[in-house]
Amino acid sequence: MKDTHIHWTKKAQEVLLNKKIVKVRYLTESEMEGLGWYKNPVCFQLNDGTLCFLSADVIESGKTLSQNAWLKAKQISKFSGLPALADDSGLFIDVLNGDPGIYSSRWAEYSGVDAKTRDQLNIEKVLAQMANTPIGKRGAQFRSVLAFYNPTETAQGYELEQVGELAGEISLSPAGVNGFGYDPIFVPHGFNKTLARLDGGQKDQISHRGKALRAILPYLIEHL
Repeated sequence: MKDTHIHWTKKAQEVLLNKKIVKVRYLTESEMEGLGWYKNPVCFQLNDGTLCFLSADVIESGKTLSQNAWLKAKQISKFSGLPALADDSGLFIDVLNGDPGIYSSRWAEYSGVDAKTRDQLNIEKVLAQMANTPIGKRGAQFRSVLAFYNPTETAQGYELEQVGELAGEISLSPAGVNGFGYDPIFVPHGFNKTLARLDGGQKDQISHRGKALRAILPYLIEHL
């Protein structure tokens, strides 16, 4: 199967219009790790076997995860003419009054394109902000909001939202090499190691995105 990486531009639109789309899906967390510098990657499988990873540069101007998820779902749906499922996620730390929250991916204000550098700087900033916070006071939650939009089901379109949450604590230092983002410093409740030290199967079972996806799946089956 051929792979191609193209940005969310006129070229991408031409590709999708000229070739039949066989399947549309969002990437798994492990796949996103491999395409870390892409924003909101979506995979379109075309009839010639090509997998197109498109980067949707939707401006996340919302004030909540929900608002940002809906911005992405509706803009992607408008572009493709297809139903769209979009996610916005963030890390909410109790002692930081919910920060970094919706700004999680850009908390350290890194403007480059290297995902590992971005993640490292974000982690370093959070740990510096919590330097004087003792164990037992380092509670946090990963939250994910999934927005599903089907533009053709009714005159107004069909809209559905589901939320997933994973509670845990921020560790004193990073540990583990799996995953991405804040995984090396997030210890989920019921575990004694960070998300970055769990294998993919364990993480999928407990992750905030996994919970949201499992909650919305029955509705997708009904409305697709």
